[in-house]
Amino acid sequence: MSIKKEWSFVGKSDVGIVRTENQDNFKIISTEKDLFLILADGMGGHYGGLIAAEIAVRSCVDKFIEYKNQESQDILNIKEIMTYANQNIIKHSIKKNFGQKMGTTILIFHAKKEEDIWNIHWNSIGDSSLYQIKENKITKLSKDHSLVQKLIDMGEIKKKDAKDFPYKNVLYKSLGTKPLSLDETQEDSPDSKDIYLLCSDGLTTHVEENEIQKIICKNKDNLNKGVEELIDLSKERGGTDNITIVIAQFNKDKDNLLAKKNTKKNSWALIAYILIFLLIMVFIFLIFS
Repeated sequence: MSIKKEWSFVGKSDVGIVRTENQDNFKIISTEKDLFLILADGMGGHYGGLIAAEIAVRSCVDKFIEYKNQESQDILNIKEIMTYANQNIIKHSIKKNFGQKMGTTILIFHAKKEEDIWNIHWNSIGDSSLYQIKENKITKLSKDHSLVQKLIDMGEIKKKDAKDFPYKNVLYKSLGTKPLSLDETQEDSPDSKDIYLLCSDGLTTHVEENEIQKIICKNKDNLNKGVEELIDLSKERGGTDNITIVIAQFNKDKDNLLAKKNTKKNSWALIAYILIFLLIMVFIFLIFS
């Protein structure tokens, strides 16, 4: 597990029990003012899924480096990054005459620090999941672009029956398709000890949300151990797919940060008042001298 001043984070990928090749891919980039997490779950057979996930992650990294080199204060445009990755996958597929058998999910999480305040943004396509664990409660922040999720949203099937649905792995959105339809990027401001967990469906196929919450909360001080336990549990229950988990925990107290920011503002205000007072006194002195 890596620990920075404001964030601790860990990532691990496992081939599982059934598959012979790991087509998941992930990347963690940490700087003084950024935490950039990417997770991709390739699909399309031996060649298509593996290479598509690699291209997606590499494209995201390239765009992030470009963003940092510009030293821009703007918010990272995650939709633009996803579009760029999609174009690169399609170009490679055409070049290799691979047809429509090349695709991947993508999940991007970006935490950015501005004036000592951290804000997070995320977006996804496919069925890789982003969870937030806040005060020991787990919430799914991402939305699956799968046939089974669409049927749940339409009220055709119940959520409890989704795991037994015969076409639960069918996606209607993924990278590697044209035209690409993207959801709006979401944003939030983390509180101290908030945990963000990114995972491929190799975990969620076998482990329930409440089990994820219990295992991670039990291992808040050792996220590596929590990740290992989740992977082991998924494999004990069949390990039918590759399993990838990336976790980031926010370690700073947001209230203290806001207080610090307000104190800084108040200090500058006090200085301004003193300067104005001194200018007035000088002006009065010049008039009556």
